[in-house]
Amino acid sequence: MRTLVLTIGLVGCLSGVLAQEKRPGLLIVDGKGKEHAVQSWKFTAGVREMSWLAPPAKAKPATPKDGEAKRPVPRPTGPLAFEFREENSTNFVNGIVTLIPLAHLEELAFDDENQTVTAKVAGPADAEPIVLKGSTKYRGINKVAIEVEIPRGDMGIASVTFRGGVPNGIQRVKLLSAKPAAPVKPPAITLVAADENKSVHKVSDLKVLYRDSDGRWQLSSTLMFKKTLKVDLGKIKSLKISREQADRCEVIFADGEELSLTLLKTVTLDDQRLLLEGLLATVPAGYKLFPLHTVTTVQFNTE
Repeated sequence: MRTLVLTIGLVGCLSGVLAQEKRPGLLIVDGKGKEHAVQSWKFTAGVREMSWLAPPAKAKPATPKDGEAKRPVPRPTGPLAFEFREENSTNFVNGIVTLIPLAHLEELAFDDENQTVTAKVAGPADAEPIVLKGSTKYRGINKVAIEVEIPRGDMGIASVTFRGGVPNGIQRVKLLSAKPAAPVKPPAITLVAADENKSVHKVSDLKVLYRDSDGRWQLSSTLMFKKTLKVDLGKIKSLKISREQADRCEVIFADGEELSLTLLKTVTLDDQRLLLEGLLATVPAGYKLFPLHTVTTVQFNTE
């Protein structure tokens, strides 16, 4: 019932321009408090593709004929996520990021006066929404831009960009089609960040995040050390990354053996040249990305 009432009210805000039988996909409250209900929209800033979730390519590149240039086959894209910096995301410019899938994002509320943003994420079915808070004080952090199409009658369609997290920006944006997120496993991995407060993050399903030559992310359970050592994360009990010696790690294996090893930043996996980006874990709001320089300790199989 709440959705039906909201839909009717929003259609009225556009003076009947939108047909009442169509449910608006997005509600934006601008800096002056005016509501805009839109159906055609896209995020142009503040989001990132979760390329590791892209479906596999269905077609192979066709063999070019004599004299023809090779035509690359477009790679399938993954779903989008809003890049959210929470309050405890460290003080690094490239800090810890929570990736909130747009499919589960219900609302972003911006407080211009206090320079904060609150994200509301649809939790699992019958669960309360997940609420995250962050700051908009810093350049490029927790900013958003949304390009929308607004019908203007006989004059045509106007393309308008709304921005959030900036002075006099939007107050609120609601995604009316947000779906409940799937339940996640209880957190069994603890990461300690390399910030002044040594913030603690408890997560599930930790993976190694690599970037390929096209800039796309790939996940692996394998961490590689100099010279050719390949270690599955399931065989590690704890990992301590040195701040003084670049890429140096103290590794305690599940069998109790301890070794001092050097991480490989550039690796070859499945015949691909990949660059080590960091660690990616599952959290109730979606995913949490830990760039390698933001982590000091990883403890596996903790309660």
